[in-house]
Amino acid sequence: MSEIRELVEQELGCSITDAQFEDAHKAALKKLQHILQRYGDSDGARRSADYLVSLVAEACVGHAYTEFTLALTNALGVD
Repeated sequence: MSEIRELVEQELGCSITDAQFEDAHKAALKKLQHILQRYGDSDGARRSADYLVSLVAEACVGHAYTEFTLALTNALGVD
């Protein structure tokens, strides 16, 4: 799993915390299972490490945007 994390950090261009990786990895695996059930594995392409790395990186970015949006909303006092 540390190899996946290193590749994710390379793709993102920054380091991530253990918690960020664990949350993103969990979300990516869930999304991958959904994709495989719905669309299949595309002759194994969707089961590759590179595909998982992309999904984990995508989840990291999504979580970061969510955290930023919530922090901004709180800072502005928006309910």
